[in-house]
Amino acid sequence: MPETERKLVLHSPASSEIVEYRWPLTRTETWDEAVEIVETIRWVCRDFPDLKLAVEKFVLNSFEPTSYDSMKQLCERYSRAVANIKKLWSGRQPPPGIDAPPSIPLLRHIINQAYSRAITSPEDLNSYEPFSPEVYGETSFELVCEVIKLTKMTENDVFLDLGSGKEEHRFSYFPPPLEVLVAGIFPLSYTELCACTLLAVFVCINHKL
Repeated sequence: MPETERKLVLHSPASSEIVEYRWPLTRTETWDEAVEIVETIRWVCRDFPDLKLAVEKFVLNSFEPTSYDSMKQLCERYSRAVANIKKLWSGRQPPPGIDAPPSIPLLRHIINQAYSRAITSPEDLNSYEPFSPEVYGETSFELVCEVIKLTKMTENDVFLDLGSGKEEHRFSYFPPPLEVLVAGIFPLSYTELCACTLLAVFVCINHKL
């Protein structure tokens, strides 16, 4: 099989969707897909404890991130563990994680995944004129979660983000299970383009994990 056609596949315990990675995996200063695969498996196991023991003992016990065969074997073992756990769930009430939104730590991981895929030139997002009205401080994921907890917003509220900037925090403003209409206003056309791309990637990944 040609090098460009080799893929790694992860199955989801929460749906029939799959996540595909093309080999060779991407590895840059800010994004390492091999690390992302392993971290995704670990975060999913936190939301589905039934998977954790099997995965830690038989999947993540040994692998080589630069070897296609090793990473393929890791993904296949994980997917088999997912298939086996789904069989155990059949005929009985599914675990709470099936119908629940992702936990806040997993949501943060999904946001980071989406950002790495959608924003190809993060340095361009920082091309603001120093000490101009375009420059303002960023709000952390953790702080936004705390603000939402204190304000007690409901599904009937609307959040308007004036100057969304890098856009990534619009997804963290409303951690699960709260669903609130969010609108962002962008100071530059490039940030608007990044926002649309990031939104599409975020929705895609969120539905697959």
